[in-house]
Amino acid sequence: MLTTQEQNLRLKDIHTQGRADTTAIVQACREMVEREAFLLTIWGSNGNAKSAALVATVNEFLDRGTPAVYLPAYDMLNWIQEAIGSDGSVRSESAFDRLERLKCIRMLAIDEFQAVKITDWRLEQMRNLIDRRWRDGLDGRSFALLAMNEDPATLEARIWSRLQDDEIGSRVAP
Repeated sequence: MLTTQEQNLRLKDIHTQGRADTTAIVQACREMVEREAFLLTIWGSNGNAKSAALVATVNEFLDRGTPAVYLPAYDMLNWIQEAIGSDGSVRSESAFDRLERLKCIRMLAIDEFQAVKITDWRLEQMRNLIDRRWRDGLDGRSFALLAMNEDPATLEARIWSRLQDDEIGSRVAP
């Protein structure tokens, strides 16, 4: 749940003067809002407004009537995994159904994409989610915005290959 301050944040509110990396991030997010990019990965050191840009971009999609969600990666994966008991049983709904719900959100912003402990199960879920967002982006049906502190080239090869596909306007900024 976003705070009131976060709900009011827009890309124009992000301070970019004298901050080339933040300027590049905000410009890339503007291109996504204008539907020039469908899959965007932003990365860099702490303090360059990555999280703020994700929140502001989600708000701008919402302003235009497009369903959009912001989630830190650990919250997203924990929510999916909570559907499965430690013995592998389904608790309330299947993890697959939860993953499918995330895949169908028109605009999904995932923060701290690299900041989760990756198990084989979590890696499989991340692959499935990014692959679906990439495929739907090819058709212009969905948008995915990811932020991370590390170079995305360090991600698992199948995920990285989707994130750098210029065919759907994906960009890595700065």
